Amino acid sequence: GLSQVSASQFYNKKTSNFERFPVIGLTKTSSTSDLITDSAATLPLNRKLATRMTFGEPDEIIALLKNGATPEAKNRYGLPVIFLAAERGDVTILEALVKAGADVNCKVGTTNNTDGAGYTGTTDGTPMCYAAAKGKTEAMQFLLDNKADINGAGPEGTTPLMRAAENLHLEAVQWLVTNGSTAGKQKALGSIGTFVNPNEKTLKIIQLLQ
Repeated sequence: GLSQVSASQFYNKKTSNFERFPVIGLTKTSSTSDLITDSAATLPLNRKLATRMTFGEPDEIIALLKNGATPEAKNRYGLPVIFLAAERGDVTILEALVKAGADVNCKVGTTNNTDGAGYTGTTDGTPMCYAAAKGKTEAMQFLLDNKADINGAGPEGTTPLMRAAENLHLEAVQWLVTNGSTAGKQKALGSIGTFVNPNEKTLKIIQLLQ
């Protein structure tokens, strides 16, 4: 298979017989001091992209994507960068990620995601959930415009409405309800309906959810 051929090229001390052919559809790249493969070259860029996603300038992040970083990049907890961008609420960064192929409906969970892989230290949800949890309505609108599911839940059932309500983001709850979000309404109501002496904002959220 291809993996065996690639391994023989890069790790065999002798020249592979495959390299006797003038054209085989594989490339062997190197620097002056180290052997560099495409995946190895991309790895540091992806790490930098994930690191800069929270506080880096949008132009810097866009440049990293243009120079080879991929939207599949993840932070040290295994969280894909589109979740970090949604949480940050920067539409310019979200747009760059979507253009690069990021999935606006991907899911992560505290114990599992759609592929069954755990993400330690993350919160169940979708990019829309992460934007809602921070009250980032502009990011939520961008995600919706790019076919994000406004009712999309994480693998464990957490919805955008639940995240917006539990974090008491009145504007986000209002935006979700106005745009047809209904999934998790009762759970959202239950998360704040038992508050003792709720303030005016909490009462308005409860009213929107009833």
